[in-house]
Amino acid sequence: MALTPEQERDFVGLLTKHQASIQAYIISMMPGFSGVADILQETNIILWEKREVFEFGTNFGAWANTVARFQVLKQRAKLKKADVPIMDEGVMDFLALQCDVSEEESDYRLKSLDECLRGLSEPDRCLIEARYGSRMSLREYAGEINRSEGVLRVTLYRIRQGLRRCINGKLVARSVQNV
Repeated sequence: MALTPEQERDFVGLLTKHQASIQAYIISMMPGFSGVADILQETNIILWEKREVFEFGTNFGAWANTVARFQVLKQRAKLKKADVPIMDEGVMDFLALQCDVSEEESDYRLKSLDECLRGLSEPDRCLIEARYGSRMSLREYAGEINRSEGVLRVTLYRIRQGLRRCINGKLVARSVQNV
């Protein structure tokens, strides 16, 4: 059955919203593989072709990751046939499970990250935004603010560690509340 124009828009919205998580899922199963973008593109094509079988209200991320998994398995078979060394399938399954979190959990993690970012000092937040929110290299940013690249690397490491602790604290607090 054909989708209504509204359902098509909703589907495009879901597909767009989940691009980063689908890509992360593929990377988790094919770390270091240069063809991740190709697998993602093939996955998107199949998702689009099968959009009419997706049941709205179900977990789009899980469905998309299942499609991505089959694309990864196809690619792994090609690489194996070409005698290219690939990761053990058991390790791949373990890593894929680590990426397989519910949409609600993923949304909560993003909300926690946002809250933790808002808790940063202004200079730290500016550094994070310059590093991850712009196309400017760390070297360029260091020159712009007259600081050494090495000092900024250490500062970024310290900020990331603090963000990790902040987010983990929020996740632990949430899991304790849910017990």
